[in-house]
Amino acid sequence: MEAMEYNEDYQMNNHTIHTIPTKAGSLKLGGFVVIEKFPCKITEFNKTKDGKHGHAKVTLTGIDVFTGKKYTDCCPAHSNIDVPVIKRVEYPLQDIDDGYLSLLNEDGSLRNDIKLPKNELGKQIEHEFNDKSLICIVQVFGDQEMVIGYKEDKD
Repeated sequence: MEAMEYNEDYQMNNHTIHTIPTKAGSLKLGGFVVIEKFPCKITEFNKTKDGKHGHAKVTLTGIDVFTGKKYTDCCPAHSNIDVPVIKRVEYPLQDIDDGYLSLLNEDGSLRNDIKLPKNELGKQIEHEFNDKSLICIVQVFGDQEMVIGYKEDKD
């Protein structure tokens, strides 16, 4: 199954769904999967064939999309495995204060709870924000959020 990226919440019975059950054998390299409760991008995918000792098996290795930590899982190819619903939300950047970003919600309210990344991306955002209006791209899975990029606000 391809990477799940939605700009809207995936809803069922008025509850937000954070994962979608998918047959392990249908996953693809570069897609997303939940391993040990962590949303991961699949970096290795091996599928064995049916044999005289049982069903086909899938071995997955993935990198946590928030921490970069590596996880591995093995399961029967016919079993269901969770694919995360990962959203990407764009927020206009209003200010940077004490390591936190001040971002503008669609309703006009400010949110000040997302940290400026402490890596090269964070340095680039700080540098570019001095001269330009920016839009920050935030990756969301459940209650986890992280800035993964930015672009110049053309408006």
